[in-house]
Amino acid sequence: AKCAAAPDAFDGGWATEWQLGADASTRCALHHFAALVPSVAHREPDRQAVRLCYLMAERGWEQLRDENRAQWAELWQGRPLLHGAQSKWQRIADACFFYLHSSAHRSSPCSTGLFGVGQWPGYHCFHGHVFWDIETFVFPPLLLTAPESARALLDYRFRHCDA
Repeated sequence: AKCAAAPDAFDGGWATEWQLGADASTRCALHHFAALVPSVAHREPDRQAVRLCYLMAERGWEQLRDENRAQWAELWQGRPLLHGAQSKWQRIADACFFYLHSSAHRSSPCSTGLFGVGQWPGYHCFHGHVFWDIETFVFPPLLLTAPESARALLDYRFRHCDA
């Protein structure tokens, strides 16, 4: 494989071009890093995102994947177990637990919107707005399973009390 990358990631973005000498029988895997930094979290979000990508590259794909798996394994220990329920209800509870924890994080400067990072067909009018009942339903399970994420939700709400 041959790789050509932009000499300065801060001038004009970060571009990488790959050329592989492979045929149809060759198995290839591409691992890439991405970072998204909101402007409310940093005064130079684009540059901070590039810095984070550099840090991820230094740590390496395998280490990041292992750390991510370890964090989810620890978090997953707090998932609700539905004893005596049909297996489909456990799958639904597990999906809710996963999406809740994918939508809220201790480093988030914002709350989570209705349906978290996803959307529900037909609910076109909310557009990511945060309503008072988010804390009513989201805060209690987060407080038990990820207290730092629960704190981030409340910090967001207190910072915006006047609004």
